[in-house]
Amino acid sequence: MTRAEQRNCPECGGRMQTGFLIDRRQGLEARAIEWAEGEPVRNWLGVLRLRGRTRYRAATFRCEKCGRLASWAHDRLA
Repeated sequence: MTRAEQRNCPECGGRMQTGFLIDRRQGLEARAIEWAEGEPVRNWLGVLRLRGRTRYRAATFRCEKCGRLASWAHDRLA
């Protein structure tokens, strides 16, 4: 599935707009949201363990008609 494909809202059938959710980290740093397989596990410092997990960049779409947000994870990260 590519980002250029037209998507329709599963709720009302309206046109979905491309966008993204922002994950604010320490300070003012902002990054796009990622999806990772499995349950979240943290190390002793409270940092999520991501090594060895399959991760994807998440693309989020907003329905222009009803405002519903829906996300797809289709771009695999290295």
